[in-house]
Amino acid sequence: MILNYKYLVTREFYKFRKTFKFDFPKQAILNNQSPRVFLMGTPEYMNYGDHAITLAQVSLLRQKKMPIVEIPESYLDEALALISVNRHPDDIFYGQGGGNMGDVWPEQEVLRQKMYAAFPKNKMVIFPQSINFKALDGKLFQKTVAAMQDVQDLTVLLRDQQSYIFAKTYFPANVKVRLAPDVVLALDDADMVARQTKIMAFMRRDTEKMQQPLVEPLFQFIKAHDEWAFGQDDTVDDYWKYITAHNRERHFAQKLMAFKQAKLIITDRLHGMIFAYITQTPVIVFDNNNHKIKNLYYTWLKDEPNIYLVEEATTLSAVVEQVEKFMQPAELILDGQRGEKQQQFMEQINEYL
Repeated sequence: MILNYKYLVTREFYKFRKTFKFDFPKQAILNNQSPRVFLMGTPEYMNYGDHAITLAQVSLLRQKKMPIVEIPESYLDEALALISVNRHPDDIFYGQGGGNMGDVWPEQEVLRQKMYAAFPKNKMVIFPQSINFKALDGKLFQKTVAAMQDVQDLTVLLRDQQSYIFAKTYFPANVKVRLAPDVVLALDDADMVARQTKIMAFMRRDTEKMQQPLVEPLFQFIKAHDEWAFGQDDTVDDYWKYITAHNRERHFAQKLMAFKQAKLIITDRLHGMIFAYITQTPVIVFDNNNHKIKNLYYTWLKDEPNIYLVEEATTLSAVVEQVEKFMQPAELILDGQRGEKQQQFMEQINEYL
C-alpha cells in the first residue's frame, strides 16, 4: 500500500510539472537573432539510458558553438508551431537518438514524422538509432518514408549494422544513411570508486523483454553464494521523476554509481551494457526481443573482454563459469586505451553532425 501511495504521489507531481510547462523553452525559441541548434524530443521520464543519450548529445552539440535549444518530448507539438514562425534558415534540427525508430514505440516515430514535415528546408540529423519496423507496407512506415522524401538535407545515423542495412535498403534515396555508434559510447566515466563484492542485475520489464530460461537459475546460483551480495534494479525507475536539463546530470550520476561500485553487472538493457562498458565494469548481457542489444554488441563491442553476451545456444554452466571468472578477487585493471576509444567514437559521430 505504501508503494502504491508513493507511485501515485510522484505521478501527480510529474503531471503537475508538465501541466504548468515549467520547462518549455519559449523565450529561447522566440530569440531568433542567430542560427540555433534544436535538440528535438528529449526525455522527461525515468529512463536513464535515454537521459544518458541526451547528456552525450548536448556535449557533442556544444562543440558547434551555436545556441542549443532543447525541446522536451511532451512539448514538441507546441514547439513546432512556435519554431515555424521564428525559424532561421540556418537553424539545425537534431532528433533524439535511441532505440525507438520503428513501430514498437510508434509515438516517437510520429514525433519524427512531424519534425520532418515542419522543417523540410533546414538541415536535419537523427542521432544514432536502432530500427525495428515489422510492417513495411504498414501506414506508419509509409508515412515515415513520405515525410523523409520532402526533407532537403536529412542525415539518419544508425547504431548497428542491421539497422544501417535496413535504412540503406528501404529509406528514400535523398536520405543520407550513416553508421555511427550509440552516443553514450562516447562518454568516459571510469573514475575509480570502491568496488564491492556485489553483483547487480538491471533487467527490463517492458514490451521489449525476451524470456530467458537461464536468468532465474543463474540468479539462484548467485544467491546461494554467501560471499557475494546480490541486488536487482533497472535503468528505468519505478517512481515518477520529472527529469530535465536542470537535474538530468545529477540523476544520471546517481544511477551510474551502482555500476561503478559493482563487481559484476547482469543486464538485458542495451544501456545497462553500455553503462557497464563506460564504467569498465564486467557485464553479462542477455538479448532483448528485437535484438538491438546483440546487433549493437556485434557492431561495436564484440572484442571487449569484460562483456559476455549470452547467445541462444549458451548453457547455464558456461554462464556460471563466466560469473566465477569475473568474481575472482583479482584487482580490476582499467583499460589504458579507453580514452582513445571514446575519442574515436566521438569523432565518428561528429563527422556527420
